[in-house]
Amino acid sequence: MENSEIINMLTNATTEFLTEFSKDSAYYINRFLCGYNKDKLRQTLMRFGVSFEEADKEAMETKSYHPITREFVHNLYLFYETMERQVPTEEDMVVYRGCDTLEDGALDGIIATSKDKSVAENFNYGTFLKINIPKGSRVVDATEFIQDAEKQIILPPCDYTIKGETQENLFYGPARVVEVDIKPRDILRDFSIAMQNPTGDYARENGINSEYKAALSYLTQIIIRKSLNDSTKRLLKIANDYDGSGEQYFNENVKKEPIGENIIVEFLLDSLDKKNELNKNRIQSEFGYVSPEEQETLFGMTKEIKRLKNREGYGD
Repeated sequence: MENSEIINMLTNATTEFLTEFSKDSAYYINRFLCGYNKDKLRQTLMRFGVSFEEADKEAMETKSYHPITREFVHNLYLFYETMERQVPTEEDMVVYRGCDTLEDGALDGIIATSKDKSVAENFNYGTFLKINIPKGSRVVDATEFIQDAEKQIILPPCDYTIKGETQENLFYGPARVVEVDIKPRDILRDFSIAMQNPTGDYARENGINSEYKAALSYLTQIIIRKSLNDSTKRLLKIANDYDGSGEQYFNENVKKEPIGENIIVEFLLDSLDKKNELNKNRIQSEFGYVSPEEQETLFGMTKEIKRLKNREGYGD
């Protein structure tokens, strides 16, 4: 596919994604991504004087989650690719976001912010964030894809450090104003965590059916192919950095992690367990959805890991 075709495909997909996201980001993706459950909705309603019985009834009747399908994952992936292709910011940037509370997942989803402080104040529900985006970050300016009076800057999920906070009276009332420094995370990695651990409320509302499992399988393929195409040297470094046996390392670390790069090295190490021999047939069976060239990359990595284990004594 030519570069112009790829750009057009990503532009169209991102326009569609941001159109849905702007209508209701919580329903479209963020409730699922943040591990939202309906207790929060119940508590919010009760805070405004609704009885528990009425709040529970409304929570159960409210459609909280967009069903996660293979098409949904594909659209998320194309949006991710768009963000990855953005020119890194040339200098530090400040954006703003209104929310309920910082500690309740405000920066754990795909984050809608605004360069215009007065716009963000319209979404002040008790907490107002001043977000410092470091130079070199990749973000999406929504105005490049949709008509957007809110001047939104879209960020991936982020880790944050509180830099300072005050109590202030903003246009729509008092707020806890918090300044945070952020470190962007990988959207696909976070989504794989959420898909492997869906909330009970999501399961009751949509079911963990064959369509959902197919979406998770597709996401796994995307992550593995991305790792193979972009990160071969880094994956080999993972194999080379074990302190002790690979088995011990994975028991203590990787088993706690979601699907991602480490699972490839885990598989490759495991393929050497029996007499330390290479098993090309197993690679072809396990990673049948990747191209022959990518399978050869995996096979080459297996040989390299075998060499590292023999040299360093890993797995003895």
